[in-house]
Amino acid sequence: MAGKDILITGLPRSGNTLANKLIADLPDVVAIDEGMRLVEFEACPTPEWLAIATRRFLAEQRRLVLEEGQVWTSHQQGKLTDNVFTGPRGDQGRARSVVQGWIDIEKPVTSEFTLLLKQPVVFAATLERLVKQWPTFAFVRNPLAAMGSWNSVNFGLRAGRAGLIEKYHPELAQKLLQTPDVYDRQVLILHWFFEQFARHLPRTSVIRYEDLIASQGRALAPLHPAAAEFAHPLTSRNSLNDYDLQMMLTIGDKLLASHGAAWTFYQKAEVKALLDDLLAGGVTPAR
Repeated sequence: MAGKDILITGLPRSGNTLANKLIADLPDVVAIDEGMRLVEFEACPTPEWLAIATRRFLAEQRRLVLEEGQVWTSHQQGKLTDNVFTGPRGDQGRARSVVQGWIDIEKPVTSEFTLLLKQPVVFAATLERLVKQWPTFAFVRNPLAAMGSWNSVNFGLRAGRAGLIEKYHPELAQKLLQTPDVYDRQVLILHWFFEQFARHLPRTSVIRYEDLIASQGRALAPLHPAAAEFAHPLTSRNSLNDYDLQMMLTIGDKLLASHGAAWTFYQKAEVKALLDDLLAGGVTPAR
């Protein structure tokens, strides 16, 4: 692991923020949560340019960690968080509760520390290029739980648009423009994410949220061998009684009728089981 840079991507709202924070607590590890600015992505016309920008960012952050004891990242009050949407829910869903800025590295690190950089959406959009240079891991989640969470927070996927992904994948942008129903667009985007992971990553580099929770974090061992000793008391947020019932039934029906790469990693029976939990009243609020 010495001196290694690792990229984290994944289906949004699938535990990638939680994983980043858990790994960050290991000795001689520094993790960055979406530290690259949006303007940096917008200035990159191709995935090749974005790879160059990523390499420069990683190199600069390594220098700053060693020379200044700081890193530039999204954070809550100077600390990494396990969830970037924790504010009260408004009409457009929960707002982001993090800001970008400097945080102090409050532990000793050697010159050979491991550096993790999490940028889920943009790294998914340029995955084919990035995996040629860096070990990259993706996090996924039961499709129904993921889409339920998309509709509970204030970001572009709630409207069925894929933001910067559409810049690098105009074929997806065209499909979205031709699809009037917002949930149909969300299903298209969801399968697109899974297709990227299935096509460009080995199965061992794709980690299911459910396995992360059930293993108390030990499912993160492919990212760092020390994670094999984790025993964190993690609780699944896949139950669905925090969401509008009719919305979730509609999404569930659309998912079960769909075809795509999500079913490479999940069975439709797992979506059906969550729908049954929803109809039974659920157990704990989803997040």
